[in-house]
Amino acid sequence: MTINSGLNYVSGKLGRIIDSTKENGLPQTIKNYSKVTGFEKDLKLRFPDFFMNRQAAAARKRGMPSILLCMLPKSASAFIALTLEKQLGLPMFQISACGHLLEARISEQNSRRFAKGGILGYDHFPAHKLNLMILRHTGVNKIIVHMRDPRQALLSWMEYLKNRGSNHQDHLYTLEYYGYPPDLISLPFSEQMDLHIEKYHKLQIEWITQWVDARESSESGLQILLTTFENFKEDPNTFFKSLLEFYDVDPALFKSLPKKESHFRKGEVEEWRRVLTPEQVEKVNHMVPDRILETFDWKR
Repeated sequence: MTINSGLNYVSGKLGRIIDSTKENGLPQTIKNYSKVTGFEKDLKLRFPDFFMNRQAAAARKRGMPSILLCMLPKSASAFIALTLEKQLGLPMFQISACGHLLEARISEQNSRRFAKGGILGYDHFPAHKLNLMILRHTGVNKIIVHMRDPRQALLSWMEYLKNRGSNHQDHLYTLEYYGYPPDLISLPFSEQMDLHIEKYHKLQIEWITQWVDARESSESGLQILLTTFENFKEDPNTFFKSLLEFYDVDPALFKSLPKKESHFRKGEVEEWRRVLTPEQVEKVNHMVPDRILETFDWKR
């Protein structure tokens, strides 16, 4: 939105201060109007870059670094990111373009912006060579990569798509992108799960494997902290404090665990063993390499 269009918008809402708006410019106008009850949320939607830059600058003045979370979908990722956003006062920012789990690419411009500090990066991008190069060359040298046992994450992914429903704006795109049939969520449970095992389970495993490889390779140039949903579930407070310590942030800034947020379903660890058929259990087990199970102490 341009300054002129911004001025037209705010003058329509609050014409009584239009003169000062023209005199002081858009940034001061936003600052003035944000004090009006119920108006700040609308302004943040219309001027997201301004508000994010202002919040990031304030965080940098407090000595806060940027913190980058790259998380397997359905691993309590939204809950964890929202908790850090609220407790640390960091603006949340995505540095990659949305897309296929193994194809999402980091924007070099976004990565440079993130590297300035004071931002919470929340993403799902894979550890392919180009992404690792962009991070390294834009000055990002630390990343937290959050995992979950892919067999349980698979079940949560299925429930997420079903609960999100066919009316969701991205429903048809998601189905087509991953190769699902249009009637996926209306199929019986077992048939849906067979399709998820075929279409999605192997992608999760490859995503996890790429990041394990990146941590073990000196070529990535990154300090990579691998965390798991299981660690989070066992001791949330210790989990969050370990994230802050990795970024040299005072763990005392983490006060307490909030109530559950959206995208946080049952939070079980081995529900999949009970609800999948014996054949499905055998198949999802067979697809996960021993090396990955041993790395995260997941039982076959």
